[in-house]
Amino acid sequence: MSFSFSSLWQRKGLRICSYIGLGFIGFLFLILALLQFPPLQRQLAQSLSESLSDEETFITLSPIEGFLPFTLRFDEFSIADKQGVWLKLEKVELAWSFTALLTGEILVRELGAKHLLIERLPPSKEKTEPDEPIEIPTSLPDLEIDLMRVNIHHLGIDKIELGKAVLGQPLSLNFTAD
Repeated sequence: MSFSFSSLWQRKGLRICSYIGLGFIGFLFLILALLQFPPLQRQLAQSLSESLSDEETFITLSPIEGFLPFTLRFDEFSIADKQGVWLKLEKVELAWSFTALLTGEILVRELGAKHLLIERLPPSKEKTEPDEPIEIPTSLPDLEIDLMRVNIHHLGIDKIELGKAVLGQPLSLNFTAD
C-alpha cells in the first residue's frame, strides 16, 4: 500500500471546498427564508422608500408581499414632491424567473398593476448655469457590450388615468400586452 502525501491534501482541499460551497448555499437559503417574514418585508419596503427619496422627491412603498425575490406584490407605490403626489401605482405585481439569469436572460412572467394615476408631471429642475459646449468625437469607441435578453410574457395596467395637467384634459385608458 503506497501513501501519497499530495493526494491526501487534494482530498482535504476538495472536502474544504465542498464545505465552503455548501455553507454558501445554506446562507442563500437562510436569506431566502428570512425574506418571507412580513416584518422583514415591511423593513425592506421602508428602507427602499427612504433610500430612493431625497429632499425634493418623496417615494412611498407599501409593504412588499409575495415569495421574494421571485414574486413581488405591493398595494401602493407613490411619488410625491412638495406640491403633493403626482404618480401613484396600486396593486402592483412582478413575477419573474430568477433561474433564467443563469442563461443570460431576464424572464418576466407577469408585470402589472390595477391602477396607475399620473395627476400631473413633476416640475422640471431649472439649471442656473448655462450648458457647456458639447465636443463631438470624431470617431466612436469600439464597444463590445453583450446585453441580456429581456422577455416579458404579460404586461398590463387595468386602468391608467392621466390628470388634466398632463395632456390638457383628463384621460382614462388601459394597457395589455402579451
